[in-house]
Amino acid sequence: MVSAAVNVPIFCLIRPRRGHFVYSRKEIQAMKTDILLLRAIGRADGFVLGALNERGELDAEVCRELLEVVSPLPATLHRAIDVCAKPLEAVDIAIQLGWYRDLNFVDFFLKKFNNCPPKAISEKEIHNFFMFNRRFILLQGLKGF
Repeated sequence: MVSAAVNVPIFCLIRPRRGHFVYSRKEIQAMKTDILLLRAIGRADGFVLGALNERGELDAEVCRELLEVVSPLPATLHRAIDVCAKPLEAVDIAIQLGWYRDLNFVDFFLKKFNNCPPKAISEKEIHNFFMFNRRFILLQGLKGF
């Protein structure tokens, strides 16, 4: 097991499938079951997950359900902000739900904001917005994973 070989926290990615972040009730239940199993065997120090609704917004209801199962372990929001329709609103919702970390592809996020008028936003400005103004940390993701 990874947890026996390394001395760093292990955060388990919880996704029922590849692709978009809009999940059926069956998929949400599978995610909850996976969380409970990993917690029961003591192999997770935290979890990485996220969900959007069909309008492309962060799904506060589903995220709240999943976070209740994760609690009291920490959770990181997985790339949902990268692909959501309203990323700044999603950050506010994520913070209200208790998240303080987001795993994303900063370059993807940067392109999304740079396409928004009236001015381009630099990577430094995005980091400052999240880390200093909102106390929300962006963790750089790896392409292809």
